[in-house]
Amino acid sequence: MKLSRIAPWLCAIVLGAQAFHAAAQEPDCVVVFSQGRSLSTTSPEANVMWNKLNDAFGQFAVQEFERSGRRATAVPYPVEATDADRVMRDLVQRASKDRCTLLAQVGMYAEQETQSFVSFMRMRRLEFTRMPGGTKVSIGDQVFERVQRDPLTRETLDRLVVGDIAHSFVGSYLSQAGGK
Repeated sequence: MKLSRIAPWLCAIVLGAQAFHAAAQEPDCVVVFSQGRSLSTTSPEANVMWNKLNDAFGQFAVQEFERSGRRATAVPYPVEATDADRVMRDLVQRASKDRCTLLAQVGMYAEQETQSFVSFMRMRRLEFTRMPGGTKVSIGDQVFERVQRDPLTRETLDRLVVGDIAHSFVGSYLSQAGGK
């Protein structure tokens, strides 16, 4: 076989191996999805407050993941985004684009039934499956969850430090994951 016929294939194999090696050297990437749950149909101002709070929680979580050496990207959704299927499609698309292997869902909301202010973080692995015509990304099992419930009072909101909660939650995950 002539070298001119082998060269393109050999080049593709070498470049593919280099790309695979480069991807293997990249740190884990985390998509940080934040969205509130306390949608108000009567107070747009309350929705703005919940959106700002959850956006900040997501941004602080991104910073904490980045401090640990991971790549992270924030994907905030407003409390008004109620099409769960669309949100999930967007998240999977973003994870695929950024080659992320983890999904962190963070949020803060008021739970009226228990009069609690709830902060949470859930971690899920993202699974990539090669398929004819592309790669399928699916959301895997939950690998971590932390939930903090505080009394739903003005005092709780006054002393709330979102960055400290993000630091604590991400730190708990990293400890459980062995720094992975």
